[in-house]
Amino acid sequence: MYIPARAHKDNGFMTASLNIFNNIYITSIPAIKHCLVTRRALAAMGLLIAIFAFSAPAAAAELVMFRRAGCPYCAAFDRAIGPIYPKTDIGKRIALRQVDLDRSADGKIALMSPIRFTPTFVLAESGRELGRLEGYPGEDFFWGLLERLLLQHRL
Repeated sequence: MYIPARAHKDNGFMTASLNIFNNIYITSIPAIKHCLVTRRALAAMGLLIAIFAFSAPAAAAELVMFRRAGCPYCAAFDRAIGPIYPKTDIGKRIALRQVDLDRSADGKIALMSPIRFTPTFVLAESGRELGRLEGYPGEDFFWGLLERLLLQHRL
């Protein structure tokens, strides 16, 4: 039994009305004749459409390590952190890329200031620097400083 609670809306392509069970009864669409859709289902479909339509793919943040040949702190980082970084939770979220300052200047990142010390770890997103760690303080302090840097930028 169909009892309309509101007047029919007709735009020439579709007629929709609300019945006493809070369902929307759709007619006049040849492919979807007499489809009964609940308001909750419509709201969920609208939410999904909004999420997919308005969400742009986020630019992935990365951690860029600037280094020089012969840098003893870079070598210490390579021994202590290098092998395990990709296996950590942070390493899975934030990729580590290394740039040798003697071979190439990295023009992909807009730096806030020049690199003076090695290693310098620059947190970058969408081609611009968010923050940095200058020097390598050892394994125990590195993780805490990196976590603080990520929290500051909500990453």
